[in-house]
Amino acid sequence: MKRFLLIPLLFLPLCCFGQQRLQKVRVTPQWTPQSQFAGIYMAKEKGFYEEAGLDVEIIHPSASISSVNMLKNGDTDIITSQLIEAMLYKDSGVDLVNFLQTSEHNSLIILSREPYDDIHGLNHKKIGRWSAGFAELGMALINGYGLDVEWIPFYSNIALYISGAIDATLCMGYNEFFQLKMSGTTITDKQVFKFKDLGYDVPEDGFYTLSGYYETNKELLKRFAEATKKGWDWIRNPENEKETMDYVMSLIDKYHIPSNRVNQTFMLEEILRLQQNDKGEAPYYLSKERFDFAVRLMMDNNFLLNSISYEDFVKTLN
Repeated sequence: MKRFLLIPLLFLPLCCFGQQRLQKVRVTPQWTPQSQFAGIYMAKEKGFYEEAGLDVEIIHPSASISSVNMLKNGDTDIITSQLIEAMLYKDSGVDLVNFLQTSEHNSLIILSREPYDDIHGLNHKKIGRWSAGFAELGMALINGYGLDVEWIPFYSNIALYISGAIDATLCMGYNEFFQLKMSGTTITDKQVFKFKDLGYDVPEDGFYTLSGYYETNKELLKRFAEATKKGWDWIRNPENEKETMDYVMSLIDKYHIPSNRVNQTFMLEEILRLQQNDKGEAPYYLSKERFDFAVRLMMDNNFLLNSISYEDFVKTLN
């Protein structure tokens, strides 16, 4: 009798554990902690990932290793990346696929130290660009407008711009542009050239994984995508802004990021705006039209050696 009574007692804990077990998934944003990635943070903090049966670990990259190298090395499962950067990685042999697009519009700006009536005023000027990438679209725009400029690589452009060492600089509308405004620098509309307004509105942030991981984890990725969208949609409620910013600032403090609440709040507002289409909705989807436009730009400017097909790059999780 004892033997028969022990059997269900031994199997009961195993059955219960199996029902509650969460699937582990590691996600790495492309940069250090900031409100640009608040949707991921709040999806985890509010339990949306757990509700989806996922145990999500958020691993930020370090100065010595990028998110895409972490993905290649098997140190993470999912990364965020700008579309142009992901295309360049794909072209170099990293078999990335996009399974969730959070950005609808482009945030890049060329900020000039002097006012000009149009972008042709930048001809023969020194323009700062990031030394670690993210400048290809800027180069494509300059080429498209037939300008001849001298590109000056930088790690941080604020001091170069303020000192007058450069005539203009590439900057993100939600980051460096705001910092320069807050530095006391006078900026007029004729100094600001937005890529979105100049015909170069290439979407930015999306979620990527390796093709092999996608093929074997489609159902997991679908749950991850839905929970991430839920995180961003939760943030859109103005009543949740304070809680979101409290959490973002706790990360800023924990990782000793040189920023402040005003900067991070502005960034969050801009990121949410960039996610919305003309109807004020967040599609969370990279259209073929927007994708093909980006590929043509990169091919025409010789940044891509090979064309990339939409079907091979963008995956749906229906």
